[in-house]
Amino acid sequence: MVFGCVVSAGCTSSKSPAVATIVPRSTMPVETQTSVSPPAFPTASPASPAAVAMAPAGTMPAALPSPVATPESDYFSAADVPDNPWMENLDFIKSYYPFTVPDCTMKELFPEVAQDPGYGISQPVPKLMALSPDQMDAFLQKFNDLTGSAGCAAAPMNPGWNFVKIEGTIIPRNARPADYEIGIDVRSRGRVIAQFRFNETLTLEQPFSFQRYVPLRSGEMDLFDGIELVFHRKTALLKP
Repeated sequence: MVFGCVVSAGCTSSKSPAVATIVPRSTMPVETQTSVSPPAFPTASPASPAAVAMAPAGTMPAALPSPVATPESDYFSAADVPDNPWMENLDFIKSYYPFTVPDCTMKELFPEVAQDPGYGISQPVPKLMALSPDQMDAFLQKFNDLTGSAGCAAAPMNPGWNFVKIEGTIIPRNARPADYEIGIDVRSRGRVIAQFRFNETLTLEQPFSFQRYVPLRSGEMDLFDGIELVFHRKTALLKP
């Protein structure tokens, strides 16, 4: 059983189980984007393991990577179902931090991103990574410890880096506790270019909130257009 909802241009939504149309925050840059009809999804089937790329641990905590994958349209779907969660809010904020991380510093702290020539939205095959709040805290601690060191003092700032913060809250409506795989689709110029997945057990009317942080070059922030929250119910429904 699969379903989903969409957010564009960084915003909050009203409480609704349907696809939401979002008004951009006044504090965010005004963006113009073409309205795109949701793609048609075939019958659900397991995602191909080859499509899921696990990010290497590198210098970050071993628990770092959320799986990052090319979207599997036959696995997640925007189809509406009777017990889909209410979307309490879904939001993203570009350039979330009031500072820019220099490229040299990013390469030292997060080489699996900054030293990967294939990372980014504008690549022929876009590739992005998402950090959990604990992983983001670990990164910031290392960033603060490195600030002022001589290693990158003379290095150029550009290309600078920042993060897109994604956050949301859903209200489960499934009658019995059920295991779900939750996917966050990232859209750029009208198409889904990346998907972050994580597992969660959802219980009736117990709100579930989440945050993810996406490292991105400052020059690519304008290419991050919207997000879509999608679900795959892993627990089979019990027949009466």
